[in-house]
Amino acid sequence: MIYGKAVRTADVTDGLSNTLCVGERPPSADFNLGWWYTGSGKDGEGNADLILGTREQLAAPMFSTIPEECPTPVGIEAGQLNDMCDSLHFWSLHRNGTHFLLGNGSVRFISYEAADVVDKMATRSGSELIGNF
Repeated sequence: MIYGKAVRTADVTDGLSNTLCVGERPPSADFNLGWWYTGSGKDGEGNADLILGTREQLAAPMFSTIPEECPTPVGIEAGQLNDMCDSLHFWSLHRNGTHFLLGNGSVRFISYEAADVVDKMATRSGSELIGNF
């Protein structure tokens, strides 16, 4: 997806079943991030709430309470509800992975061990080989 630009299904040349649209992330420890949209985000623009990259970076100046020493970029990995750094990546309260909504409307559970596939599936026309995961 490109913010502010319409994307037609024909533009998703990697295939709708191979393209991520929405990922799971619990709310942050301070309950300001991780909801569908709370309006603040990590830099005051709401981008970490509405748009979270698969390799999110810290933005300056920091608006929220995310510590500047958080490791970035992080793909998908297990997280903790009380760790503000875990607001910067997709994760879930499920033990081994997290759910993603795909372009075709289906939901897929992706294991943390298959985190490298998330970057590939986050593009709509990258022609990356996904393989089995």
